[in-house]
Amino acid sequence: MRRQVRLSLPAQADIAHILAESEQLFGLAARRRYDALIRTALKDIGENAERAGARHRSDFGPGVFVYPLMLSRARAQTPEGKVRRPRHVIVFRLVGHDLVDVGRVLHDSMDFIRHIPPEYRQG
Repeated sequence: MRRQVRLSLPAQADIAHILAESEQLFGLAARRRYDALIRTALKDIGENAERAGARHRSDFGPGVFVYPLMLSRARAQTPEGKVRRPRHVIVFRLVGHDLVDVGRVLHDSMDFIRHIPPEYRQG
């Protein structure tokens, strides 16, 4: 079942930062590759939020999942190629039967618990 994907304001800011940094460090083609990868990953979790590789992280909070962008890499081909070694993850939760709420898009080296939205954390 296809779910709507909603990006929180922090997730939108994360994506803008990732794309700007990709362009600054590696050029416009790299930005386009990363943009395609993020869009593909968001589409993938909208189509199947509990797909292989999406890890349930009950230690963060009830219903919280982490999905590595690397798992969507093969489907994110652009004319310039694809991202070689993506290091970001999408932190999300399911809301009802028809919504994926994306809280953050974080680098895998970050301390996730410090950066996930407060409403995602266990009470």
